[in-house]
Amino acid sequence: MELPRRKQREILLQLLFSWEVSNNLSIEDPTDILMESLEISKKNVLGMDEKIQEIIKHVSEIDDTLARTSVEYSLERISLIDKNILRIAIFELLFEKEQPKIVIEEALRLSKKFSSPEAVSYVHAIIDEVYHSGSKI
Repeated sequence: MELPRRKQREILLQLLFSWEVSNNLSIEDPTDILMESLEISKKNVLGMDEKIQEIIKHVSEIDDTLARTSVEYSLERISLIDKNILRIAIFELLFEKEQPKIVIEEALRLSKKFSSPEAVSYVHAIIDEVYHSGSKI
């Protein structure tokens, strides 16, 4: 059974975060931990490998867009969790052409769940700017 998109985004966020903090290890490395903590099958975790690989493949382009948009904070100053929420949202907006309203709502939901209350407005401002500026990769 396929997981709902909301749950998939949460797993993507955790996998992307793990990838970044572990110096780009394979996504299979955190699979067992995610399976146990989220009570999902290995098939569901590994099923997102393609999307993770696409995000990783475009991470420099996504980060360039993020750096151009975030005028108050350099890329290095953005918390890892917020940076990865923004990476997923920018990827969905610019590469997958997802509906902007859904992308923004989901980025805010992830920010509320996994980050600080102060980060929600920052994430919202960045995603809104990327969307309204018609950022091109």
